[in-house]
Amino acid sequence: MTRVSLGLLLTIAGVSLSAYSLAIMRTSRETKRIRSALYRLESLVEPRGEPDAPTVTPAIGAGTGRAKTIRGGIPKTLAVALVEAVMLIIAYTGLVQEYAHNVNMQEWVRTNLSLGGYLLNYDAVFVVTGTVLGAAVFQVRFGRQGPTD
Repeated sequence: MTRVSLGLLLTIAGVSLSAYSLAIMRTSRETKRIRSALYRLESLVEPRGEPDAPTVTPAIGAGTGRAKTIRGGIPKTLAVALVEAVMLIIAYTGLVQEYAHNVNMQEWVRTNLSLGGYLLNYDAVFVVTGTVLGAAVFQVRFGRQGPTD
């Protein structure tokens, strides 16, 4: 019984992580396509090779396209998402602990939610925690990088 539940949870976690990676990859492709179109548009608009054309110097930090970051270099949105994920994992752990110690809750889950027992055990908490940590490391290490110009 435990092997089946652990295997099911690992499968769900793997599919979720794959879907997340696919979404990130599609977003990255779309961003590259938009940047390419903007570059082509800029090359059409800007005069080429004219010596008397005025040049405008950008302000410091303008046009970099980088997200606001906190002191460690992590984007603020990622930091907020990580804090939210940690709070949800803590709440989920509390729910699992309550389920483990409350016989009435166990009976209610058995009668009303057929798969609830699989999701309300500590194996699921460890899989969810591992998935969130893996996604966080993936984002910090391989996340979108700002332009290098």
